[in-house]
Amino acid sequence: MQPPSACACRGCIPWQGILLAVSLLTFWSPHPTAQLTIQPVPVDAAEGTDVLLLVHHASANVVGYTWYKGNITDSRHRIVSYSILTQTATTGTAFSGRETIYPNGSLLFVNVTQEDTGFYTLQTTRNDFSNEVATGEFHVYEEKTSGLSVGAIAGIVTGVLVGVALVAALGCFLLHTRTGRPRSF
Repeated sequence: MQPPSACACRGCIPWQGILLAVSLLTFWSPHPTAQLTIQPVPVDAAEGTDVLLLVHHASANVVGYTWYKGNITDSRHRIVSYSILTQTATTGTAFSGRETIYPNGSLLFVNVTQEDTGFYTLQTTRNDFSNEVATGEFHVYEEKTSGLSVGAIAGIVTGVLVGVALVAALGCFLLHTRTGRPRSF
């Protein structure tokens, strides 16, 4: 007995030929080049940690990178630019001093704050002066510290020390009243 998917008459159904042709064309046709993307690492960061905006699929003929705060390429929001030709970085008006750009275009934020939450746009410049743009986003949240505050711990330690001193004093008092004479330790 043949499996249910097999054709009972051993003939080819017309759409099977079309499906085979499309499959072969898809397999043999060259894949388009990958698109420039930004990967935030991590996407959600605790305040005070670092975030890396990792660049993927930049063109081989890129000669420069420019990062902007927001999802716009406006010079008023420029953080930093990097020239591969001169290996130099130039800061912009949105530069806070906590950003570092790497030769592959990736951007590192050190000690992020909640104000850093948002979109960041990378514009690459190719050697033919054409541009490619990609946008990434990350979020910064306030890290809630679990446990007790320093003041609460100090209060507990003080309370324990006072309690130990009171117990010791009570022990000395009871020993003195029972024997009638002071005891030295």
